Amino acid sequence: MRKHWTLAVAVLVCSLTGCTLEDASERGDQCPNDPQSSEKLSYIVKTDGTICQNCSDHEESFTNGVCPAKYAGCYRDSNKELYCMAKCPSDQLACDGKCADPNSNEHCGAKGDCNDADPNSGNYKGSVCNKDQKCENGFCIIVNCDDKHAQCDGNCIDPMTNNNHCGAKGLCTSTEPSDSNFMGKICNDYSSCQNGDCVCNANYVECDGVCINPETDNSHCGAKLGSCSSDDENDDNFKGFACAGNEKCISKKCLLDKCDEGKELCINASNERSCINLSTDINNCGECNNECKAPEGQVVAGCEDGNCIFACDTENGYIECQEDGQLKCILEESMKTDKQNCGSCGNQCKEEQSCILGECIDKDYDNTSCKDSETGKYSNSKTGCGILCKDCTTIEKIASEDSVICTDEGKCEVVECQAGYHLTDNKGTCVINSALECAAPNQSKTEDCTKMSEHGTGDCTNGMCTIASCINGYHKSEDGLKCDQNTDAFCGEDGDCTKKYKNGTGKCDANKCVLVNCNPNYHTENNACVADNPTHCGPDSKNCEVQYPGGNVSCQSASCKLDSCKTNYHPHNGGCEADSKTDCGAHGNGCKGNSYCSKGSCFVAPEKCTVHENGIICSDNKTVCRNKVTDTPSEQGGGNTSIFHCYPIDELDQNCFWNMVIINCKSYKEILTGKCFFDPSRADEPSRGWSCECKTPGLHFGYNTTTQERDCH
Repeated sequence: MRKHWTLAVAVLVCSLTGCTLEDASERGDQCPNDPQSSEKLSYIVKTDGTICQNCSDHEESFTNGVCPAKYAGCYRDSNKELYCMAKCPSDQLACDGKCADPNSNEHCGAKGDCNDADPNSGNYKGSVCNKDQKCENGFCIIVNCDDKHAQCDGNCIDPMTNNNHCGAKGLCTSTEPSDSNFMGKICNDYSSCQNGDCVCNANYVECDGVCINPETDNSHCGAKLGSCSSDDENDDNFKGFACAGNEKCISKKCLLDKCDEGKELCINASNERSCINLSTDINNCGECNNECKAPEGQVVAGCEDGNCIFACDTENGYIECQEDGQLKCILEESMKTDKQNCGSCGNQCKEEQSCILGECIDKDYDNTSCKDSETGKYSNSKTGCGILCKDCTTIEKIASEDSVICTDEGKCEVVECQAGYHLTDNKGTCVINSALECAAPNQSKTEDCTKMSEHGTGDCTNGMCTIASCINGYHKSEDGLKCDQNTDAFCGEDGDCTKKYKNGTGKCDANKCVLVNCNPNYHTENNACVADNPTHCGPDSKNCEVQYPGGNVSCQSASCKLDSCKTNYHPHNGGCEADSKTDCGAHGNGCKGNSYCSKGSCFVAPEKCTVHENGIICSDNKTVCRNKVTDTPSEQGGGNTSIFHCYPIDELDQNCFWNMVIINCKSYKEILTGKCFFDPSRADEPSRGWSCECKTPGLHFGYNTTTQERDCH
């Protein structure tokens, strides 16, 4: 039951409680202090008419109701519930139905009605001081923190684990890490305080002293879990990419995120991002990914103001017609038979008429023959076939005009196509052959050449399926219709490997012949078998002349054999040793005194000359002793007599006695070094071993009988 009292004086009786309200316009009264009322307060309200407190299960409200004088007034507790509160001492406030000291630990700093959690409110309900604090002058202050804690924000905190004051010290007032009252660091959302330091959480990395998420951080997008110091994206310490102003880091990639004015960010099905003008883009017309798609007979003409614009597909024979103000595209060819658009847009034939060749005509006609415009008679021919009078000879790719006929039903039929084409199933046109559809020019049933062989590729050739190529290890058969496996006797284009290599054995490897080995006394050179010889002996092509220098050699059974030693050489230790004064003709056989070695024998040197290891020199050691021809018959008994002559030593490097003529070695400077040297192997020649030195090693200077000139050969 709800009653509303508006009189200045009224009396209310609560059932079972005897609760009365006197002078309702000013105040209410308390409920009787008996068990039935449970010592609850009376129906007291503030002047706005809200309920202050219940007396029993009944709920009453009063106009202009207030708490009785014996109560301090009507209050709201911390749960916003109204209640009447007895008057409190002057140094206390009414807080949650009790009188509270604003300097107590339960309501430290309370003000006014003591019902607001905002410390800046005039009705602040105060703070609850923790066990380490006490209330003093309305503030909770630290009583004492132990050595393992720091005093921060009025609390004792653990600086080893506190994310807001990680590593803090003392009174927590300084920003300097070295200060004894350092307030610590604030660990961000990607880190936690561990042992007094901010440590990055799993899958996060520290860059520039801050823990970042490499999946989303725009400054270090895609950074790797290393030291965040390298510019190389392949390095484990890669510091990531710095995304541009219009980009955003998404899944470790800098992706387009903002567009210039007039464009919108669009993301297609492949997750590609781009800035699009939705007013003009035919693939994003009006909204992202809205592609303009033309109906049959139309093409996309553009996008204007976000709307797709279409036009008729004139290239494929459609013309523009209007229907109820809307674009309509009609195939021009169909106007020959379309009763609604016979010959032109909107030209409708009567119900009893038909549209023939774009004209509305009565139905008394031959629907399988061509009507002659002059005679009005119906007939069929290759150039006028059927009701549409088609010219069958104009069908593309027919073999000739004689390759078509007009059937009794008035249809053009192809008999034969050009080479490389075949008939369609209805024989109405010719289509080009392909590996998938292959048939003769006069056939419509096709074959799939790609299924000819699992070991090769098929193709259509002259209307017939043939093998185009085979995989490694196979070759085309002679008829070209299959792939046969290669053998040594038939190895694809290389042919018969067993007969390919003269004096050797070959085999087929994939599609090529390879040389396996050569017959005895032959060796491999450039994939061929070549007879062994002294300079290329055996499978490893040994050079016997290098193996036995100074010897006459041969190659026998793939091995080098020393047959004898050349002139001015003698046998020694299984090889040949050059003759010298100490080893002349045999090792250890020295020439004594003033003698020299030539062709394995010791000879006494002429008067005034002394044998030297590099030749014969004059006894005064200042001039060179060389063979010379007498200048006149009176000298030493006549001309052409070989004698020794001493020359000044300063001429040694340039003058050589060659074939009984003094030659200046500085001549022929294109081919000579300009020096004269002693060659023991030529000591039996007229020059006695002295010769000009050639620039090309291994060549000798002398008279060339072929060119009939002096040169190096």
